[in-house]
Amino acid sequence: PPVIDGNLDDWEFFEKFTYFNPTIKKENYTNAQDCSGIFSSCWDENNYYFFIKVTDDVYNQPFTTNLINKGDSVVLVFDSELEKDFNIPFLNNDDYEIDFSAGDNSGSSAESFVRWPSNAPLRNAVIASKKGSGGYIIEASIPWVNMPTATILDETIFGFTVSILDTDNLESTELVISSSKQFDFNNVSTLGTLILIDVG
Repeated sequence: PPVIDGNLDDWEFFEKFTYFNPTIKKENYTNAQDCSGIFSSCWDENNYYFFIKVTDDVYNQPFTTNLINKGDSVVLVFDSELEKDFNIPFLNNDDYEIDFSAGDNSGSSAESFVRWPSNAPLRNAVIASKKGSGGYIIEASIPWVNMPTATILDETIFGFTVSILDTDNLESTELVISSSKQFDFNNVSTLGTLILIDVG
């Protein structure tokens, strides 16, 4: 597995995802220099690992803990029982919404918060981040024990979307770009898919 240290050398041979779409407050999207991202992930029997490199011309994260989704942040949404939920648009007990921050404006460490279903910090996660003038990097491992309804096997399919929240100098989110073509925090039918593939 990759070492979670904010250095992306470990990810050299992993495929990268870059096709983020403006999904919420689309009218505020200008160009990729304003907000864009590169995402990659992998897994083993213990953890889900990911990194995201966000291009953001103005980093603004005045919040911590349960409020980090009000500032510049990243949100991962998983639906662990996708087939059962085809006709259920709202979040239920097999869905997980996890927020990540690269740290606040005062220099605090990277952190995460499980918005749904537990409304509590992510347990036993390892998170690293780097911030610069052109954006930030978040790298993390999420122990699967945080998703007790998930089946961790080759070819397991999740509903999944990663979204980047951009606030610039405002006090609330002015733009969301997502890995899905559409995204709504309260509608899991807009999620894309994530498939676990064992290449070992």
